Order: sequence, then structure tokens, then C-alpha cells
Amino acid sequence: MFGAVAGPTLVTDDRRRLAEDDAAWHRTDDARRAASREGIRMTQIVYSMRFSGQAVPAEGSSNVLKAATEAPSCTITSLAGPDGLSSSIEPTAGGTATFESEVMFTGDAAFQERGTITFGTDGHRLHFSTVGQGYLGASADPALKHGTVMWQVDGGEGQFEGATGLITSNFTVGEAGEVVDHHFGLLHLP
Repeated sequence: MFGAVAGPTLVTDDRRRLAEDDAAWHRTDDARRAASREGIRMTQIVYSMRFSGQAVPAEGSSNVLKAATEAPSCTITSLAGPDGLSSSIEPTAGGTATFESEVMFTGDAAFQERGTITFGTDGHRLHFSTVGQGYLGASADPALKHGTVMWQVDGGEGQFEGATGLITSNFTVGEAGEVVDHHFGLLHLP
């Protein structure tokens, strides 16, 4: 499935979107500097969640995928000890977060992405786009591709109105487009 998107040629609309993403980054950065100058105190929220779902080709495009995943509320434990590292991810009481994005391949292993993460059911949304470019390549498991990307928060709604921050994603994609995506985010809220 993902071999079909190798080596795409960018069309004018895709180049326009990349320029818009760059402009959004500078607007967000300007907003952070203005808040700092005005002495606005920001609250930090750190989160980590494991999303799973599907990525499918966008209709009418050979280099664009649509991803849709969700993550239950969870507790993540990382324990360093005499035997090295152990970890677990356990479900916990709470709602679900949903993720939707558009992934545009810009090279054999490079991509740009933009999308939305919704936390719960009351309209608490983050809008994001790629910082630099993402990477998707081979993994030790021949049935999976492994990738990583960093996103900037471009804005939000509900709890996330005026939010800024960065989110990292470390993910795998199976042969049928099945996605498992681990997020780690540091968000700043006014």
C-alpha cells in the first residue's frame, strides 16, 4: 500500500499547503513571543497516549493518505531498574481521544501532515501541522513500516483555545494500513 506513494511529484496545491504551514508556524511563534512580552502566565499540560486505527489513500491522489485513530484514557508506566527498562500501558477511567489527519508524501520516506486531535466529547480540539518533515521507513519487522514526526500546535478549541506546544509521534504502519501511534505532547495553555 505505501509503496505506491514513493517518489511523488508535488503539485501546485501541495506546494501552496506547505507554504501555508510555514506561515502558520511563524504566526504561532509570534503569538508565543507576544504572550511572553505581555507577562501572560501559561499552564503546561504533558500527555502521552497510544492511538490505533487506519490510514487509507485519499481519493484521487497517489501521494496523500487519510489517517483516523483513537486512544482510550490510559496510564503509562516506565520503570528503570536493575534489569534495565520495563514499561506498560493500562486503560484507565475516562473518555477517548480521536485523531484525524492528512498525510502528504513529499519524497520516498518524507511527509508533511496536518490534522486535529479531539479529547473527550465536548469539543476540546488541537489543530496541528508538521515541523520540518516526518519520516517513514523500514523497520526490524518486515510487515511494518516505522516512522516519526513532530507537530506544532497551530491552535485549538474548548480547553485548547490559544494553546501552543509540540507533540512527537512514534508510529508503525502495517501492510493493510493499520496504524499504532504513540504521542508525547507538551502543551502550553493561557
